[in-house]
Amino acid sequence: MRTPLCGIVIGEARDQAEAERIATTFRDCPYCAQLAALDKLVNFVFFIPEEQRWWLEFVEKAPKDTFSLERARVFFVEGLTPPRSLKEKLPEPRLAEAPCGARCDRCPSYKDCLGCPATIYFKGHKRGENEALRA
Repeated sequence: MRTPLCGIVIGEARDQAEAERIATTFRDCPYCAQLAALDKLVNFVFFIPEEQRWWLEFVEKAPKDTFSLERARVFFVEGLTPPRSLKEKLPEPRLAEAPCGARCDRCPSYKDCLGCPATIYFKGHKRGENEALRA
C-alpha cells in the first residue's frame, strides 16, 4: 500500500468569522484529517493521493479561488500516516456535491483530477480501496 501524501495548509482569511466559515465548509472533506480556525488563520492537515498533490499546490497559487482565503502556504510532510477516522467521512450513498459544496462535474480541473471521494464523480479507487483514506 502506498503511503498518502500529507499536506498542511496554513491560510489567512479576511476576518475571524470568515476563518470559521471556511473551516466549517471543509470539516467533512474526506481528505481533511484535522482543521482549526484561530483568529483569522485556518490550518488544515490533508492526506491525499500523490497524484492529487497539484490540488493542494493550487491552493497556494489561487487561495481566493480555491478555499476563499486571502493568502495560503502549503507544506508537504513525509512519513505521516492518516488516522483511521478518515474512513468515516465517506457518505453512503455518494453525493452529487462534495461536502465542501464543490461540484466536480462543473470544475474546469476535473479532467485532470480524481474528483472528491465523497461524490459520484470520484475516478479513483473503488470505495474502501482508496489508499489515501486507509490507515
